Amino acid sequence: MAPEATAPNAPIATVGFVGLGRMGLPMARHVRAGGFAVAGFDVDDSALRQAEALGVRRRASCAEIAAGADLVLVIVPDDDDVLAACCGPEGAIAAARRGSVIAVCSHARPATVARVDAEAEAVGVGVLDVQLTKGVRGAEDATMTLLVGGRDADLERARPVFACFATALHHLGPVGSGQIAKAVNNLLLWAHLAAAAEALEFGARHGLDAARLRTALLDCSADSWVLREIADIQPTWPAKDLRNALAMAADVDHPMPIAELVATLIGRLDRATLDRILASGKDQATGERP
Repeated sequence: MAPEATAPNAPIATVGFVGLGRMGLPMARHVRAGGFAVAGFDVDDSALRQAEALGVRRRASCAEIAAGADLVLVIVPDDDDVLAACCGPEGAIAAARRGSVIAVCSHARPATVARVDAEAEAVGVGVLDVQLTKGVRGAEDATMTLLVGGRDADLERARPVFACFATALHHLGPVGSGQIAKAVNNLLLWAHLAAAAEALEFGARHGLDAARLRTALLDCSADSWVLREIADIQPTWPAKDLRNALAMAADVDHPMPIAELVATLIGRLDRATLDRILASGKDQATGERP
């Protein structure tokens, strides 16, 4: 039996989440609070139990999510997971309602979302490439910025849902544009994090209190989002992000020596290392300098 059709201009009423992890669960909570009917699927049963406690209806597969949703948000770790969730006989596309929309929120290669888009378009399903920035705290606080690729009509239908968890949205072009923009964002993010950590440790080794130095720099020309948020940044995916960006650069024959250098340095920056750097220099610092 063919999947039920959704009127192409009808407002979104039902939203499905494939992936209810650190990003997906708070996003689902905000969408539920926004008045939408929400269902979710995750391979982790504990995530499903947490979602159910928030009023999210449990589903058993990606296909079951898609069969009952006007909009499906896919928030899974990598390209292979995106293809498994969306494509093939057990994926969301095969079960999706004609006229519904799939939003790929995972950071993947442009070619991956292009494949999802081609398969979905063939059966009358729209695709948006929706990249999430500002991390887990942005998801928890509903203050994310979204970098979006896709068709205007699909985006306009989905906007009320995105407004539940984001305060800014930038439509940058067709499907794949969001992935490229996210790669640019991440190149700058991780390069600056590596530079900030190195510079703060340099100051601490010369006897300054790194935390006090960071506060001073917020009033200087070095001020940035990274310096302001460094105490809470979770460097979870830098290796993957830089690997993807460098592969994308190779696709267009664009050398990126700074990114290559950052890729060799970023592995040492886990949360514990950043905490150590921010706490360094306190024993030597007097708080006063000539």
